[in-house]
Amino acid sequence: MSARVWGVGELLRHVNAVLAGALGTVVVRGELSGVKAAPSGHRYFQLKDADGTLSCALWAQRADRLRFKL
Repeated sequence: MSARVWGVGELLRHVNAVLAGALGTVVVRGELSGVKAAPSGHRYFQLKDADGTLSCALWAQRADRLRFKL
C-alpha cells in the first residue's frame, strides 16, 4: 500500500479545514521571539511558551493594521 502524495497547498487546506472543524476559533498566548520584517513587509516570528514553539507569518497587509509594534 503506498501513501497518498499531497500537494503543499492541498495539504495545508485539508489541515486547516480539519483543525477549524475540530477547534473552532483559536486564540493563542505566548512570547514573541525572533521577529523579523521582510522587505515585502511581511513579519516572521516564533510564538513560544515553556512547552513549545510555533513558527508564524504575518502578512504585510495585516501587519500594517496592528496598533502596536511586534
